[in-house]
Amino acid sequence: MDKHEHRHLIDRLLHETGATTALCAGSGLDHPACHAISLQSLATLPADERHELAIVACDLEELEAMSRDGRLAALRDLHAKRLVIIPVGSARARRSDTEALLRAHGFRPLRAGHGIWYHDLYDYKETPDWLNPRFWANPELWDRYRW
Repeated sequence: MDKHEHRHLIDRLLHETGATTALCAGSGLDHPACHAISLQSLATLPADERHELAIVACDLEELEAMSRDGRLAALRDLHAKRLVIIPVGSARARRSDTEALLRAHGFRPLRAGHGIWYHDLYDYKETPDWLNPRFWANPELWDRYRW
């Protein structure tokens, strides 16, 4: 993706999420609504700093030097309600490894075929079928037993 496509993606994400600003880390993410930081600065973000949207464009190998799994988990759990990862460089070339890593962290593809991944705190887990009142309340037994 080039800078124009990044800008369009950021505009769309800001519009869809209702966020006014976004934390952006990585190259090519210059946008007026972005609070741009370097990838190295991700490790020094305060734990109580939370953003509506965080967008990271990087080669996941670069994050490996900074404890890749821990950094992804911290971004996902502490720093952003919605997190978008745009793999670039060798991470984009090695799609299957990147896909396995990001799926393991709970990310889903934003758009099929584009290689952009997202994690949304509010819809990251699909509710299983067994987790509903139909299996727990037993309304057919309400008249039989005194709870």
